[in-house]
Amino acid sequence: MSMVLTRYSPLRSGLLLALASAALSGCTDQPPPPGGELSVDALIARGSLRIDLAASASDPTVVADAHDLVTRTLDQVAGLDLGDRHQLSIRFLGKGRVGASPETRADAPSAAPDAPALTGFDAFNPVTRNEFRIELGGGALEAIGRSLSLRGLDAGSAPGAENAISFSWSNGDDDRYRLYGLNAPVTNSAHRTLVRLGSGCSGTLVGPRHIVTAGHCLYDRETDTWSDLFWARAGRNGTSNVAQVFVDSENIPGGQALWYFTPPQYRAETGSTFGYDFGILVVPARLGDTAGWMGRVTYSAASLGAATIYRRGYPACDVASRTDDPVPCDDHHIYANAAACEVGEFQSVDVDGWSRIIHHSCDASAGDSGSPLYVYHDGTPSVTAVHIASLCEAYPGDNACTGTLVDRPLAATRLTPEYRDWIGYFRELFP
Repeated sequence: MSMVLTRYSPLRSGLLLALASAALSGCTDQPPPPGGELSVDALIARGSLRIDLAASASDPTVVADAHDLVTRTLDQVAGLDLGDRHQLSIRFLGKGRVGASPETRADAPSAAPDAPALTGFDAFNPVTRNEFRIELGGGALEAIGRSLSLRGLDAGSAPGAENAISFSWSNGDDDRYRLYGLNAPVTNSAHRTLVRLGSGCSGTLVGPRHIVTAGHCLYDRETDTWSDLFWARAGRNGTSNVAQVFVDSENIPGGQALWYFTPPQYRAETGSTFGYDFGILVVPARLGDTAGWMGRVTYSAASLGAATIYRRGYPACDVASRTDDPVPCDDHHIYANAAACEVGEFQSVDVDGWSRIIHHSCDASAGDSGSPLYVYHDGTPSVTAVHIASLCEAYPGDNACTGTLVDRPLAATRLTPEYRDWIGYFRELFP
């Protein structure tokens, strides 16, 4: 029998007791009784809600964070027909650490022939330092994605347009140019949603407070730390910007939230990160109310090949050992290719047959990590991939581009249906 969740009060004492019990005993995961409409208490008893807060009984912030994640998720799936399997699993991973702001670090992962299933996302609250693993099963993620799409919440905040451009090569031909004058205001609706993260990364607003970027812009695998103490500036162009917020885990305004999300495979100590260099940042300010935000869309390989694809970002000028800055280069300014992106060489196939990695021809350099590859879908700028790495000739001593990499020497994490729906889930988690 299918399961339909009923609405409930987020302050249900039964849920708080269950979370406290999970912290004391390890987890709640009981055999499911027969189906039907379920309250939260019945959902927990059924086993469709699994909570594992082991070894955290003495820390009230763990229970509070878990309560927030659980109740917000159940609000999203209320009324959706989700089947009989586990729908939501929240597991406490331990305390994380914060480090430096996003940096221009080398993080080009080695290629893998395929990519195991994306089991969920790791969540980090920099204020409490709590790390969790969130898993949505039994069709819950897909159901959330369908619901958001039907309500038009995959779309951006405003339509826009850019000058028509044509294809060109990449290797040996850096055709980037500065889009606006020095320190000039950004006027284009798509460009206003671009975000400069610190001095070392780019990103894109995909909701009022939601920024999609590369995983390595949020989490440093070498030091096992999350980024902290940096400005997120939407529509930045030199000293001009449309909206901004300073990300400081020690100073978050009351009633606001700061959360980071990356796939567990990106944070794994071993194995390839190819296909998992992806991150979502929820900032403590509604930058999108002023700057707007892009939509998100999944295109087939054939549709990507036929689409006009743009990439805009913030190259970091004069980075030590890098040889791929645009010339001339003005720091913190938006740069664009004079030609559209050509894509190809799809890699890192998921269990549903979608390739998580695409190679592209849009020139990029240090600082462009996390910048969007986007299309105009139904007239609205929409992210379809996130730039993550230059695959050759980015650093002295790297192998020169050969074969098809001559034309497409860069890599981006593609918005598969999974990634697109996870963005929607996190956007609704903290609206």
